Amino acid sequence: MDDYSDDPAIKSMVEGHRKRQRLILGAAGAGALLLGLILFGMSQHAEATRKEEERQDRLRVEAKQKVERDQENARKSAPVLDVPQLIRDVNDNPVQARSVYTGIFYVTGEAQILPTGLLVQTGQGLAFLCRLDTGSLASLHTGEMVGVTGRIQTERGLGEVAPHISDCRLEAHGTTRDVRR
Repeated sequence: MDDYSDDPAIKSMVEGHRKRQRLILGAAGAGALLLGLILFGMSQHAEATRKEEERQDRLRVEAKQKVERDQENARKSAPVLDVPQLIRDVNDNPVQARSVYTGIFYVTGEAQILPTGLLVQTGQGLAFLCRLDTGSLASLHTGEMVGVTGRIQTERGLGEVAPHISDCRLEAHGTTRDVRR
């Protein structure tokens, strides 16, 4: 049997074959490593995205709960005013009453100062609101929290509440009055 191990052509062919195998294996290994890195990066990104979404959801829930707690605390801690005394104060010294009772106007019934504004309940079971955004006055059901601003004409007098509203409407006792400056 002939021994071809000393033949330079065969040696060259075998060496070429081995080099090609090493190159192919090296390229396959590099490709697998690159694919692994890509998949690892994608999983890390997905995990970070999931954690960020969970954090945002938690922050939204906490913010909603804080608003609800603040509103409940505001309702519990809102001082109830002695409206007949307030009316006497307005009649005795309107300027002082306006500076002391910011946002309150002359009205019969019950009133509460709230962080969100003024709640006024009349004997007719209505509350009145002068909206800050439009300056229009609208009747609401008793128990609504409302903010009041503007010049309000009531049954017995005029209460100056805030100067920048020039047109308000008040509905009370089945009548409607316009106040214009």
